[in-house]
Amino acid sequence: MKKIHFTYALIFVFTVSFAQKQEIKLPLTIYNEFGIHTMGYFAIQNSRKLQDTSSIVKAFNSLTNLRIGSIKIYPEGITPIWDNSFRNSFRYIFGIDKNGKEQLIIDKNNNSNFQDDDVFIADTLDRNKKNLCKNWSKVTVEYDWVKDGKKVQRFIDVHFAYNHQNNFYYYAFAQHATTILNQKKLEIIPIGDLSYSSYSVFVLDTDSISEGISPNKYLKDKDEVFLIKDLDINENVLTLEKEKRPFSEIESAQIGFQVPTFSAEDLITKEIVSLEKYKGKYVFLDLWTTWCGACLKEMPKIKDIYDQTDHSKIEFIGIVGEDKPEKINKIINTIGINWKLVEANSENKIFNKYKVNSFPTTLLIDPNGIVIKINFRVEELKKIIENKFKDTTEK
Repeated sequence: MKKIHFTYALIFVFTVSFAQKQEIKLPLTIYNEFGIHTMGYFAIQNSRKLQDTSSIVKAFNSLTNLRIGSIKIYPEGITPIWDNSFRNSFRYIFGIDKNGKEQLIIDKNNNSNFQDDDVFIADTLDRNKKNLCKNWSKVTVEYDWVKDGKKVQRFIDVHFAYNHQNNFYYYAFAQHATTILNQKKLEIIPIGDLSYSSYSVFVLDTDSISEGISPNKYLKDKDEVFLIKDLDINENVLTLEKEKRPFSEIESAQIGFQVPTFSAEDLITKEIVSLEKYKGKYVFLDLWTTWCGACLKEMPKIKDIYDQTDHSKIEFIGIVGEDKPEKINKIINTIGINWKLVEANSENKIFNKYKVNSFPTTLLIDPNGIVIKINFRVEELKKIIENKFKDTTEK
């Protein structure tokens, strides 16, 4: 009888679990062009001194300080029939010309030989203007992928720009994917490379500009909520998980959602900090780490605003990643942190709850515990407070 009861229990648990979650697989269409929301670009790094110049024609002999490196299009082993013959990256060479300018040579046909390649002239990156990657200098690079179980030749446009201030070249791949959910078009932007191991999903809606939604976060469409679960670039499928829970019960560090709750000890006062305590007022959350330079640079600005703010309207809470107490205390004393500060560690798993993948991460929570703004600078917070929170309504 015990075995029978146990079996029934397992069936019941499985049935309830299945009823709570329903997977939806959406076919993807890949476009070798920039999407509407493509904004990210990456710096070329990790070059090394070129020892053998036999693969470079005499026209390049005028260049000095030659360095060679490669840009990864997708990681090794990502395709089902992967072997070392797959060209999943392409090489480049840096060199200094007679005028002292950095020059770039790209192995466009990916044949590990630069004798058939010219110096590539990249546009200048202007930090003072909005940089649209699609307007940068473009080169078409050859690589290998899989179609119908066989290796095939493909081409991808790579756009480059040069920053004179720090002697960096930046690049961006011209590719994105789309799919349809409930008659609404979704745009998927790959981050870093074309493996789609990291990506953002956007809802293309003419009435509003949606935020980018990363994997393991939620996509809301009217009364339905979907968890972005997985993207398979081999099958060209985006997998969502339909939530059966009421929207009011779902916690997520996304605009419009209930903020994930936590309870932890204040590192300064040793009091228990819980978001439940601050219902009825706005809360500014600053998630940071001791090794994040950008985080530490913002701290004095946070202190200036905190010291000038009416705390009956808004509470400030810092959440620092786990580290040695003396290291955290040094920052507390150096900055003069006097707002609430808790540590995200393996026990409270705050960073996991908030799905943090970059620092600093900032959130503004309204008096009802709803996230109304994410990933903004302190200057924006100052304007919001000065404007008595009038610009914080959900868009």
